[in-house]
Amino acid sequence: MGLLIAMAVGLTVSRLLFKERAKRIVDALQTVVTLILIFSMGYGLGSRDDLLSQIGNIGLLSLVYCLVPSIFSIAAVYLLSRIFPSGKKGR
Repeated sequence: MGLLIAMAVGLTVSRLLFKERAKRIVDALQTVVTLILIFSMGYGLGSRDDLLSQIGNIGLLSLVYCLVPSIFSIAAVYLLSRIFPSGKKGR
């Protein structure tokens, strides 16, 4: 819930306060923060003593984390497109 609130606040602040030239700074900051996140995740995995013995479980869990949201997203879009058709012909 906290993540959703933070995202909503960030969206609101960016729409109300930031002008076009500030968006470049925000984009660069977002890239740096993303790189720090990826680095810290890699450091966390690399610091495990039993990483090689758990690599199969980590891969399987990663696959599940990828497929489950993808499947539910596709199902939601399919159902919503049936409920709320666009009205455009030829699609």
